[in-house]
Amino acid sequence: MAERQAKGLEIGDILPPLNGTGADGSLVELSDDSLAGRPLLLIFLRDPNHPKVEAGLARLAAWSERLAGLGCATFVFLPLLPTQALAYLQANELPFDGLADTGMTAIRPLAPALFEAHGPVLVSVLCRPNRHVQAVITDADADHGDLVCAHIETMAAQRARRAGDYHPPVLMVPDVLSPADCQRLMTVFAMQGNTYVDSAHGGQGQTQDYKMSIPDYGRNDRVDHWVINKDTSNFIAQRLGQRVIPEIKKAFQYQISKFERFRIGRYQALDSAEGLVGSAHGHRDDSELQVAHRRFACSVSLNAESFEGGGLIFPEYGGQEYSPRTGEALVFSSSLLHQVMPVTRGTRFVLLSFLFGDT
Repeated sequence: MAERQAKGLEIGDILPPLNGTGADGSLVELSDDSLAGRPLLLIFLRDPNHPKVEAGLARLAAWSERLAGLGCATFVFLPLLPTQALAYLQANELPFDGLADTGMTAIRPLAPALFEAHGPVLVSVLCRPNRHVQAVITDADADHGDLVCAHIETMAAQRARRAGDYHPPVLMVPDVLSPADCQRLMTVFAMQGNTYVDSAHGGQGQTQDYKMSIPDYGRNDRVDHWVINKDTSNFIAQRLGQRVIPEIKKAFQYQISKFERFRIGRYQALDSAEGLVGSAHGHRDDSELQVAHRRFACSVSLNAESFEGGGLIFPEYGGQEYSPRTGEALVFSSSLLHQVMPVTRGTRFVLLSFLFGDT
């Protein structure tokens, strides 16, 4: 919680439970099912009479019909009493729902930049339909409305491309890792743990990061970097703990409390003359006694733009290939039959983990 208060909401974070008092004095719960499954735009401000605030809200109001047409619910948090908030909305002809936050107690931990000496005076937070933060926009940006609509339209196009028959019970979680986070892990792979351990003997007794070729199912294109470094492990655990585990609980009613050791996998495109790369290796991740404790597999793409191929297929449900975008997590039950297809161009990097709990 200390980090949340220091930094505020960031892209990929899950919006915490947030309530407000409507301009009519009623309680508004932003986690209510009536708002679920829609984009949600929250506008935070420190001083409603600041010229930049008035100008920013006016520009947003010009986009209100377009926002409504995209299904976006918009709320303005005002540091006013409910009656004052209602009067402010009416006086400024703002077509948004207003929430009174008299002491600014709701927004302070979510947008602490508003309270910095030279910080922004207005911050807009756009959440996806699953309440993960998609964008954070400040008064330094030219036009909130234009940017917000562009984000929503991009997200809608991405969701439409995911539609298909016989969809397996997999969970896609966007923005689990930022581009900088992904680069950090690829640098770890390149610069650390360059001791190779024979896969036949495992990594027992290793006290530093190490690498291992993974020849399972006839593959010769994969090397895993095993993360032992505490700083790297804690960083990964924090990201998954904040952004993935709550989604597993919501989607599958299972509480994750443990991880296997994290790995950074590298899959390289190989000339077919070099041998089999295991394109037909459908398997389950919990089928052997020593791994029967695994409940979910989690795969986070680190560089989706840098390779082709390498997607996951779930043969029991169809031939659709799943290829997470950079920073996006693909989570699925360890008991699902799946295939990791060969990379046909470039090199694929991915963060891998197996998740489980007490039962």
